[in-house]
Amino acid sequence: MGKRGENIVIVLKAGFEYGVGKMSAEVCVQNNGIAPSHNEGILLNPMMGGHSDWERKYGHLANLRAKAFLDRNGKAAYGWSVEYADPGTVLLADAEIMVKTLRRTDRVMGHLAKEFGTPDSFGQFVAHFAASLGCTRFAVRHATPQPDGTYYKWLDTNGMLRWVASAETGETA
Repeated sequence: MGKRGENIVIVLKAGFEYGVGKMSAEVCVQNNGIAPSHNEGILLNPMMGGHSDWERKYGHLANLRAKAFLDRNGKAAYGWSVEYADPGTVLLADAEIMVKTLRRTDRVMGHLAKEFGTPDSFGQFVAHFAASLGCTRFAVRHATPQPDGTYYKWLDTNGMLRWVASAETGETA
């Protein structure tokens, strides 16, 4: 087993739908040989209660995200939260896993806030969220293939902070 979080990637999204601006940092898993039936390097969405080894390992991350709302006037994102988005049917065993994951994430993010200060922006909140999962890689989906053959622009934490700041002002979204 590799380092904690080595296959975890946070996918950043921002936009307006029905007049409501939203930004999210959604957890995915990159296939670095963990799912032989899928193409190498693609981003996978784990399923809770999945039957494959990788889904059992990463299933607690299914639909987990950090979310914020956007103001049309280019002001900072607001209403930050960590949540499970659209979980569908939730069995008791799944709910228990979700609660355990949310509590652990909240606890680790609390420790990070004590050590580094309370986040002042959604980007900093996402950095704490990612760190709580052991994640250091971020991606933004593009409509056209990128030089590496994927549809993602890959970012480190500093790149993510810049992307979120520009999305808040409407430059990226």
